[in-house]
Amino acid sequence: MRVLLAAILLVGALALLLVLLAWLAERRLAHFAAPYVTADPAALPEIEVALVLGAAPIGPEGGPNRYLEYRLDAAAALWRAGKVKYLLVSGDRRPPDYDEPSVMRVRLAARGVPERAIYRDFGGQRTRDSVLRARAVFGQRRLIIVS
Repeated sequence: MRVLLAAILLVGALALLLVLLAWLAERRLAHFAAPYVTADPAALPEIEVALVLGAAPIGPEGGPNRYLEYRLDAAAALWRAGKVKYLLVSGDRRPPDYDEPSVMRVRLAARGVPERAIYRDFGGQRTRDSVLRARAVFGQRRLIIVS
């Protein structure tokens, strides 16, 4: 009985330690990322390209996906403020009749961004893919990421 109790306590202590380490790692990451995260375009440096991460064009409620719309609003604001010259819209285009980057381009053009300033990346199935492809395929070393 004592061995079973000791094993349960040990497993509980290890689980608690894991949770604590995960929380500390998240806090550390947030601390180091804070200077680079902002909702104010004026606080950002001027950079050649902004990477706009994709999202499903249609939201769960059936209308336009509000998260995608917020990203597109932010990207258009960056372009209008002269913070970026080009927008790289990255998203998924794997299923038939599904094309996030083209939808993003149309909606950005409706916000006043000229199509010549918008480049599409059709291989961004995940955020990691989008960031890696921005460097490997599009040659970008410095980006503003719009998420």
